[in-house]
Amino acid sequence: MPDETRRVRFRRVWFVCALAAVVTAGVFVLVAPSIRAYLLVKALGDDRLWARYEAAAKLQEMGPRAVGSVIRRLHSDDARARAHAADVLGAIKDGRAVQPLIRALQDEDASVRDRAARALGGIRDARAVRSLVETLGDEQESVRASATNALFRIGSSAIGPVSEALRAEDEQMRACAAQVLEHIGRPAVAALIDALSAESAATRAAAAEAIGSPRVRDTRAVEPLLSALNDSSTDVRTATATALGSIRDARAIDPLVTALGDSGGAVRRAAAEALGNIKHTRALSGLVQALADEDQKVRLAAAASLGAIGDARAVGPLSTLLSDEDYWVSVAAAQALGNIRDPSAIDPLIGTLKERKALFRGEGTNALAKIGTPAIPALMTALGHEDPDVQGRAAQALRQIGDTALDHLIKALRQGDAGVRVRAVRGLAWFPDARAREAFITAFRDGDARVRIAAVRALPKWGAPSDLVAVLVEAMQDPDTSVRLAAATVLSETWYPGALEGLIRGLQDPDAHVRLLVVRALARRRDPKAVNALAAALADGDSQVRAEAEGALERLGADAVKPLLPYVAHTDADVRRRSIVLLGKIGDGRAVDPLIPRLWDENVSVRRSAAEALGKIRDAKAVGPLIRALQDRDSGVRGCAAEALGQIGHKGAIGPLTRILEDEDEDDEVWQRAADALAKINRAVERKGPRSARDR
Repeated sequence: MPDETRRVRFRRVWFVCALAAVVTAGVFVLVAPSIRAYLLVKALGDDRLWARYEAAAKLQEMGPRAVGSVIRRLHSDDARARAHAADVLGAIKDGRAVQPLIRALQDEDASVRDRAARALGGIRDARAVRSLVETLGDEQESVRASATNALFRIGSSAIGPVSEALRAEDEQMRACAAQVLEHIGRPAVAALIDALSAESAATRAAAAEAIGSPRVRDTRAVEPLLSALNDSSTDVRTATATALGSIRDARAIDPLVTALGDSGGAVRRAAAEALGNIKHTRALSGLVQALADEDQKVRLAAAASLGAIGDARAVGPLSTLLSDEDYWVSVAAAQALGNIRDPSAIDPLIGTLKERKALFRGEGTNALAKIGTPAIPALMTALGHEDPDVQGRAAQALRQIGDTALDHLIKALRQGDAGVRVRAVRGLAWFPDARAREAFITAFRDGDARVRIAAVRALPKWGAPSDLVAVLVEAMQDPDTSVRLAAATVLSETWYPGALEGLIRGLQDPDAHVRLLVVRALARRRDPKAVNALAAALADGDSQVRAEAEGALERLGADAVKPLLPYVAHTDADVRRRSIVLLGKIGDGRAVDPLIPRLWDENVSVRRSAAEALGKIRDAKAVGPLIRALQDRDSGVRGCAAEALGQIGHKGAIGPLTRILEDEDEDDEVWQRAADALAKINRAVERKGPRSARDR
């Protein structure tokens, strides 16, 4: 092997061994600092991410001793190594790294420039300011953001160069410079005021926006801003109006009122919003006029500002705006009336509860609640509206008003007018209060059925407390049919604990509509008690109730078999027939033994249904009884029995069915059904394989 190759390999092996020794815990102290720094700096370019971060962490621990080696790494050919070197220098915060990091701001790799800017922000040395300001124009957004943050951290010493950048031609640089001055805050106000007279309209607008930011808001800028309200640029005038509203100085009121007539819609809107921030009644007249502005955004801003000022003189104009062609303007008007809280707004706001759009109704509700006690009579009246949603909104407003409204509702429940008591019940349902519950329960025993109905319908608002459920179950026994219907409806739509007993009791109700509702409610429950009750409903005197019960039991399937079996022997022939038909449709083998005796029932329809049901169940135990039924005096029963034997497919039925075919006196329909049955049995036997001679 050539000596040169040996030397190269030896150096590689030496470096790997040395690096392994460096990154092994407890060995660092054995290595000279310069060698240790050298090896760690080399590791900043390692292909393994963990190794790079481990090396960077160890270099940071070394502090100033590692700075020289890390600075040299900024000249590496590996961009990853240069980026990690910048990170380390930023963490160590040594002034020797400032100039090398400034040069790194010109690196061809964006990640290196980004990390260099961050590092300079960590060191916070004023020498880096101009270079960082130049970097505000970098093509990469991440680099610009890091330079901006670095200037944030350097602070007031950056004001001069950053102010110059505010006048740059590059739009991105101007935007970043404005952010820096805004972040620096009040120390930068002089520079920002100076920028209001810059040649570029974009610079002037950016300066105005920065002055209006929360970190600045300096009254020294008011007079310059008032001058800027006459700027030739719409953007500048808009930003200026916003800034004046942010500073909230009374000197700006009259100029801003004048700006409400500006040719630019954005300026008028900003002026209206600014006057709302200042909140002075001197702006009232101008803002009222702005309610008629052709721009809906201006109208909206004017309405909101009038609400913020809170002067009752604005109620009339704002009430007119409730019917504005723009939906959001109407919403803003409702909000403003609520903020003003004047009783003269009650009647117009009551009208908003009838609007179709939910948000508008909601704002009307909130506004009435803010007005408070004076709005209670009108809200009580709204509880009587035919639209349930209007009732609900009025009740919500009363609830927001609180105890005063509750006192009115309880008092109203004791009045002589039933309509007033109905409205009181609707309102009480929204109050989760012990006093409200006590009053609410008394409504179930009111002498007027309309009040009791209102109480029943309002019950779901309370959830399912046991005392109220008991009252609801009691309402199922009310002498008034409408009350019982309402109670059955509520019970059928909910799953209150303890409600099942009340529903079952409702099956004895004299009104068929109530019983029908109860059956539908029971159909949704698989509780054994509910199934038994449904089976009992087969004997109901109303055909629609019976049909509903049959459908429910059929859907329940196997769960309905056991409850149905006793009704196979019911004293009423129609009940026997219905239960038999259902058992046949369900097709459960448990029904075979109870069904067989029904083949000799005194009622022909029952015997026919029993034969049909046994055929559908297809249990071989029924073959013998069905063969006997072929001798029934009724041709319909004989036909059903023959068909059932064909469905079961047992070969023991071949002989009896053949004899029917040989009987010349047999009914044609019975003969045909017997022939079809024989054909089915033969096909079934053939599918099972060749028959023996004895079978033939």
